[in-house]
Formats: sequence, structure tokens, C-alpha cells
Amino acid sequence: MKVEHLNLLQRIEKKADSFSKSQKRLAEYISNNYDTAAYLTASKLGKEAGVSESTVVPFA
Repeated sequence: MKVEHLNLLQRIEKKADSFSKSQKRLAEYISNNYDTAAYLTASKLGKEAGVSESTVVPFA
């Protein structure tokens, strides 16, 4: 895994305790599917993670 991936995933992990339930679901999806998630639109990412697009945009 590239260094950039680790930095992002480390940041997600570090802040996970402060996430809402939806944000945790999104974080888990991104962590488990980073290579795919990086290329999805906010709308598609939300659908894949089972959260709304309005959760994805502020999370990003």
C-alpha cells in the first residue's frame, strides 16, 4: 500500500471515535475498499457504503 493510502487510513482510524454511526460505516467502507473508493463519486460512494451523499461530502 502506498504511503498516501496509509496516511489517509491512519487519519480515519485516529478520528474514528468522533464519527457518527454513518461516518463510521463510510470509514469502514473506505478502509476496506480504498482502491475502489478513491475513484467513486460522492453519490456512488454513499450508495456503496450505505450512507447518504450528504454524509460523504463533509467527511471528505
